[in-house]
Amino acid sequence: MMRYLKILFLSMAVIGLMAGAAFAGTTRLNHTAANTAITVSLEAMGAARNVTILGAGLTAGTAPITFELGQSLISGNLIEVVFTGAAFGGDLVNVCALNGAGVTGIVLATATPAAGTTTQNFQTSFPTLSAANVAAGNFIWLTNGTQADCEGLAVGARNMIPRISSTTSATIPTARIRNLTSGGIEVDSSAAVNLAIVRGEFAVTNQSTGHIIDYLATPGNGTRLLNVFGGAPTLTADSWASAGAQNTVAITQTVNNYSLNSGGANAGLTVGAVVGLSDSANWQGVSRAYLVRGAGFTNCATANAVATANSPTGVVSLSLPAAAFNGSATNSFNACIEANGTDSLQARTIQANVDISVSTGGNDPAASAYASGQVWVLNAYQAFIPWMVNASTVPTYCLINSAETTRTANVILDVLSSEGAVTILNQSLGSIAPQTSILGIFTANSVTLGSGTPVSLTTLGTDRRYASRITVAANPNNISIACIQTDPISGAKRAVPVLSNSFWTQ
Repeated sequence: MMRYLKILFLSMAVIGLMAGAAFAGTTRLNHTAANTAITVSLEAMGAARNVTILGAGLTAGTAPITFELGQSLISGNLIEVVFTGAAFGGDLVNVCALNGAGVTGIVLATATPAAGTTTQNFQTSFPTLSAANVAAGNFIWLTNGTQADCEGLAVGARNMIPRISSTTSATIPTARIRNLTSGGIEVDSSAAVNLAIVRGEFAVTNQSTGHIIDYLATPGNGTRLLNVFGGAPTLTADSWASAGAQNTVAITQTVNNYSLNSGGANAGLTVGAVVGLSDSANWQGVSRAYLVRGAGFTNCATANAVATANSPTGVVSLSLPAAAFNGSATNSFNACIEANGTDSLQARTIQANVDISVSTGGNDPAASAYASGQVWVLNAYQAFIPWMVNASTVPTYCLINSAETTRTANVILDVLSSEGAVTILNQSLGSIAPQTSILGIFTANSVTLGSGTPVSLTTLGTDRRYASRITVAANPNNISIACIQTDPISGAKRAVPVLSNSFWTQ
């Protein structure tokens, strides 16, 4: 008895090895080129969309969806098509094969699956087709259109129109084909292949630019800006010498548009965008922020504006309308900032983001994070002195030292705050000659630099605490300030903190 069992086991093993030696079929999808899946826009996939897969030809592996046979196909067998993340679009579908020398085609099966059907069996019938044309190693393909398209190898025989399912993520729809007996036993099958690539269509690139608050060119009071493209400004003598102070500077935002028509799946969607701008200096000295199409400073003109915020405050939202946004492979636009030309400007960072909005029936991409769009710095030395009192018993003395070799530097005073909430801005204290030191004296009623004309502090009242800012129009590396103050109780001299550019202006 045991001997018979062993013989039976060996016979089954041989049968198993013979079956394992058979070749499996291969499903291929070719959208205009070999092994290329169609790409559809994630933004357009708020609803299921019919897309057209364009076959590149009618040879093995170039028709829209092909199945290369690992086993011979027999008339009466079932061709099972299984979609995942996709479905049939509700059109007539042919299963085609080449006849004879590949000059003509023949319809092996046809059906009209209901729209949304994900699995469909096509029962083959080919009494006039040579068995050699459906032998292992040959191929069959799926196409829409009439049977005549398939039989005549018309252009329509190169196309297939599946429906890609609605999705809110970058899923990958797949297709798989099997060859079954009429009773449903698998003869030949393939692994699933990518039917389409669902890709986020829009990507925002924020191009940060650097700009200089100008104290060296006319009028030399920090009310004007210089543009320095290509990143943060380098404060060298050459950059200071740039001719022509400007009051308008640009943030460049680039939006990559992969094509709303990817796979014909846009369904008439329109797209707009909102640019958000945030200023670390709360728009001090800024009169206007506005959007223009196209990159580059030369486009920053109010006549080119598509959205404008006058006297901006807080977080500014500028809407880029669909008419300005759609219809281009890449959209570049500037958020332009215009200084008022009268206030001495503070150093700052302006951040920007873009929130793209797709019309009903689409998926809105997530808004980009806020990122640096502009950095403003000074081409001058600036110090912040926070611990001041306008009292006769607490005078403050600041020694300003210049290592400039040729430049006579203007000195400007700003009183930034006080207990009385009074500010005094952009007051000229005079100038400091090259390679010299000069003493600034802060008393109860005034500030005087050397023998210059005093700047009055009487509007502060008396015995008020305040902070001051001193700007010296010279290379920051060539200027230093040290301050001392009389202690009102002991009468001793104490050091006063001086915070210079690198500590507080960014």
